[in-house]
This record gives sequence, structure tokens and C-alpha cells, in this order.
Amino acid sequence: MNLPDGSLFKPDLVLIDELGTLLFVEVERDTDKNIEQRQTKWRNFYQASGGKMFVVCDNRSCMRNIRSEINYCLGNRSLLVSLTNLADLHAGKRGDGDSVWLEERSRG
Repeated sequence: MNLPDGSLFKPDLVLIDELGTLLFVEVERDTDKNIEQRQTKWRNFYQASGGKMFVVCDNRSCMRNIRSEINYCLGNRSLLVSLTNLADLHAGKRGDGDSVWLEERSRG
């Protein structure tokens, strides 16, 4: 997906919700990555998704790190971030309403 500023956004997954809305999902592992590349990734994700960001992580530690990265990178921008992690889901944990999204944070 080409963005207005000329950047390219390639989501890991594209889903369609029950209302027919396209949702972009990024899948992350608990590994160290280049911070500048990560900030560019989150800014592009924000721009492409209109501020509705969905991220699947491999474990709780990764989920905490991704939450921090997104908060740091995007500051006070209005957004909705839905996070989950496979380790907790496999252990039977669910979010509100039996959702696979363990955290949903809205700002703005």
C-alpha cells in the first residue's frame, strides 16, 4: 500500500471484520530490532490504518514492548491499539467479551 507521503506499508495480515471494514494486523516476535525502522513501521501502520492498529505478539513480554514502542513513537495522537499474545491465548486467556484481543486501548 502506497501512503500519501510516498512510504510503503505492507501489513502482515489483512482481515475483514463483520462490518466489512479492512483491518491491518502486524505480527511481532520478542526480538531486538532497529529502533528507527520500528518507528517508521509504527508511523506507517498508523497512517495506513487511520489509527486502528492490531498487533499479535508471541508472548506477554513482546506485547509490553510493542505497547511501549507504539506509545513512544505516536505520542498523543488519537488511536485505537488492540494487542494480544499467543502464549496467553494458548493458556486460555481472553479479553473482554471473550475477545482474542487481550488489551484494547483508545486514545483521543
